[in-house]
Amino acid sequence: RKIRLRLRNLIFLSIAGCGGLWATVGFGAWGNALMTRQYGISPVVAGSIVASFGIGAVIAKPTLGWISDLPGISRRLMSILVLVAFAITLMVFGMCSTVTQFYLVAPVLGAFSYGYLPVLMAQVSDASGKRLAGASAGWTNAIWQMGSAVSPLAVGHVYGGTHSIVLAVLTLAIGPVIATRPM
Repeated sequence: RKIRLRLRNLIFLSIAGCGGLWATVGFGAWGNALMTRQYGISPVVAGSIVASFGIGAVIAKPTLGWISDLPGISRRLMSILVLVAFAITLMVFGMCSTVTQFYLVAPVLGAFSYGYLPVLMAQVSDASGKRLAGASAGWTNAIWQMGSAVSPLAVGHVYGGTHSIVLAVLTLAIGPVIATRPM
């Protein structure tokens, strides 16, 4: 019974990570192109906006990982909240149209875009137990990477067919929304 519960939890964490990385890597692949093609923002400025996205990620990953280690914190609830915030912030980013708006939203988007990862990784270790932590991390990460492999193709297809940054970003937001369900 305990093994079945662990396996079920690892499957759910695999689905959640796949949905999260769908949006994280999809944005990384398309963020610059969407801003330059849709709004004519120079590649240098778009790159700078994406760099501010990275700064948000650098700050959020250790911070949220540390918070998830505090006593009384529900990692499951924390994951859900960060993934929901990620989806919402993606949609806000998709509604931006000026350089200033993109600069304001990008670091927050970066924080949520990467902030769920240490919390999910900790849950993988919790679910697997110490003896199977390495194998479980490898297996779940392999499933997570499926989202990162497919999303750039899906976003490219949507943007190529519609030329709408809003629809492209909504395509990305589907990942974290779906990720909240198994959590």
